[in-house]
Amino acid sequence: PLLDIWFRDSSLGFALGGYGLLLKTSDGGENWRYWGDRLPNPDGFHLNSMTSDHLGRIYIAGEAGLLLRSDDAGESWVALDVPYDGSFFALTEYRNRLYLTGLRGNLFVSDDGESWNSLDTGYRATFNGAVSSTDELLLIGHGGRLLSSTQGDLFDVLESGGRRSFSTGIDIPGGWLLVGEGGVHKLVVKQGDDNG
Repeated sequence: PLLDIWFRDSSLGFALGGYGLLLKTSDGGENWRYWGDRLPNPDGFHLNSMTSDHLGRIYIAGEAGLLLRSDDAGESWVALDVPYDGSFFALTEYRNRLYLTGLRGNLFVSDDGESWNSLDTGYRATFNGAVSSTDELLLIGHGGRLLSSTQGDLFDVLESGGRRSFSTGIDIPGGWLLVGEGGVHKLVVKQGDDNG
């Protein structure tokens, strides 16, 4: 299965997924090449999420505490030390800080992509997704759990309108477009906090 896709621009992109699968395109998706043999992932752990930071470095989060980084647009990869050996599901950058989600509410933050600190959200639900816009960070969890931050490490609970889990989302004018068990859901949070 493919679990995430990430494009740097209209040409260079990656698709990643189960059992260490990593595919690369250099022509906007017309052709794909297997790229998983370039990863330090001898056990073939699942690759769950990919993002880049403001310095252009690319990160992959995966099973069993697997966190990888490339400093050369995906040509080569190194494994990073993290203080957690559970699975990671999502990572995103918000205000030049990286946020990394794991099982049972585990959340880690890094200012440099090297050292990681644990953040206590007060919840033990697994966060499947982490997405950000220029002015908000959104953690997307099981059971419809949504945590929002506009101040870095302080989170507010958002009402999702149900208990169905979401997987990921994108920012749209006035809120977020989320996808998951219940299909597509529009969450209005930026204009009077009126959930839709």
